[in-house]
Amino acid sequence: MSPAVAGWRGVAAALLAVAMQPEEIRAQEADFDKSIEPILAEFCYDCHADGADKGDFVMDAFPNLDERLKDREHWLKVWENMRSALMPPAKKPQPDDAQRRALLAFIERKVFGLDPKNPDPGRVTIRRLNREEYRNTIKDLFAVDFDVDEAFPPDDTGYGFDTIGDVLSISPLLMEKYLEAAADVVEKAVSVEGPKIPTQWIAVEQFKDPESEKASLKWVPFEKARTLKAKPWIDHDGEYQVRVEFAIRGSDEASSHSANLSLHLDGQKLTERMLGWDNAKVLVLQTNAKLTRGKDHEISFSIEPGEPPQPGEKELAVRVDKITAYGPLDGSVKEYPREFQHIFPDG
Repeated sequence: MSPAVAGWRGVAAALLAVAMQPEEIRAQEADFDKSIEPILAEFCYDCHADGADKGDFVMDAFPNLDERLKDREHWLKVWENMRSALMPPAKKPQPDDAQRRALLAFIERKVFGLDPKNPDPGRVTIRRLNREEYRNTIKDLFAVDFDVDEAFPPDDTGYGFDTIGDVLSISPLLMEKYLEAAADVVEKAVSVEGPKIPTQWIAVEQFKDPESEKASLKWVPFEKARTLKAKPWIDHDGEYQVRVEFAIRGSDEASSHSANLSLHLDGQKLTERMLGWDNAKVLVLQTNAKLTRGKDHEISFSIEPGEPPQPGEKELAVRVDKITAYGPLDGSVKEYPREFQHIFPDG
């Protein structure tokens, strides 16, 4: 195609567009004159046109409809007053519901550009799980109790909540943390080394104090001597490594308050540890013990008060979070981890 022909085609297209534009404008003006102008003339122009400008608001100061529709602030005032029924004034004749809806719909469609049949939802926030939601999801899917407090930074909050999508952004650093967490979860959930010596979890909740129904290993104050006992089920005969994970709670500031925590098996002391203020997230009490299958053994925790807190210091308590029995240590029994069994129940 020669440049001359291409040029003429471009001119022709432009002329066609110009020729079509007046048709659209005339159609819009006809629609306005038929549907909207009568409503404005009947209920608005007495106070806001033909020389009247109550409230410094004039509705007939535009050269044409196109310029009139471009003034969004002008029509916003009309829309607000009609929608709230502030205009016309209460003593003046009022449009019926159909007329009011027609005027509002015209403004929304022609001035604001709103289409009720195709609403704009606005910007869609890409949501992510907060730390607690992530932890619960991983636990449900893979049976892995993932430490999100250690793996991820604290979540931002909006209006006091950490579930607001707009504040739960994903930075490059957080994305790296997610990738590391995914690798860690897969490593724990899918055993690539075959079956291992099993770890049995002993429920903290089953330990009770015969003298107090409310006593719990979840909160054992230093101030009073107490023993909490349980007869947990043991899966196999053999020697086990018993591990207790706990933390000191009660004060964020150093305290001289102390106590002695001891672990017993069938009344015999296995190990003990002197407790004092410590802000570590996890403290460990660990020992080996010979156990037999069933509920024949009584395991107990005893706490004996030590130094009392000084004036102004807060009282401390121990909170036991996890008790596990790893064994039999001789390797006579090996199993896939429970996380693996959760995903592959048939092995």
